[in-house]
Amino acid sequence: MEEEQPIIDLEPVAWQQRSEIGSFRALVRTIGQVLFKPADFFSRLQIRPGYGEALQFYVMVTTINLAIVLVPIAFLMLFASVALPPVVNAYPILFVIFFILCMGLLVGFSILILFVIAAIMHLFVILSGGKQGPGYQGTFGVLAYGTSGNILNIVPFLGGMLSTVWTIVIGVIGFKKVHHLSIGRAIFAYIAPGLLIVVGILAAIVYNPTLREKVLESRQQKRSLSRWEKSITVNGNQTVTREYREEQTIESVK
Repeated sequence: MEEEQPIIDLEPVAWQQRSEIGSFRALVRTIGQVLFKPADFFSRLQIRPGYGEALQFYVMVTTINLAIVLVPIAFLMLFASVALPPVVNAYPILFVIFFILCMGLLVGFSILILFVIAAIMHLFVILSGGKQGPGYQGTFGVLAYGTSGNILNIVPFLGGMLSTVWTIVIGVIGFKKVHHLSIGRAIFAYIAPGLLIVVGILAAIVYNPTLREKVLESRQQKRSLSRWEKSITVNGNQTVTREYREEQTIESVK
């Protein structure tokens, strides 16, 4: 494998200089670096002992992402009085408090998920040959800073697709730079866990006899209901709809 050339005159990792330039400015600059210069960012990133630094960034970006998705929905519910109890309509501050608590719970749950996903992905990093890198902390750091890609959810209509695709690109580049993998091995380490989960779910659906029977039973019920709707009885006389006649005519021709 060819040795990577040292990178010169690149911007430093802003988040690791937040004590000097301020947390807000460091956050904005780091998101920009990850989104637009991921290779340079992960080449400059210093994997330091502990998880606090990357975790703080992850919490802030995740909070922003949740706000992008949930705040518009919350405003619609609040001002349109949709599915809200009367007490909430009388005291909107209760809705605000409840919304903040839900945001906190979602962020906390996402932190647990991040640690679990990082552990699973790091297993595939090891299988891909990334044994001489910074270890689990490096994988955790790539995933934590890689959540910057979710900021693209703010783009109307295409935000979900753009954020998903670009987050994968950022993650692959991060694995390549941090764990010193080839691009092929980095792609495998990042994508393989998700593919295995999808394959496992599909296999469970296909090869689970109970679930398969339920699916077939549901299809039969829908078919029976459809035929019943085509033949309607009015005042004791059977009235056959046009669609039912057409279906019977096609079947007789066959």
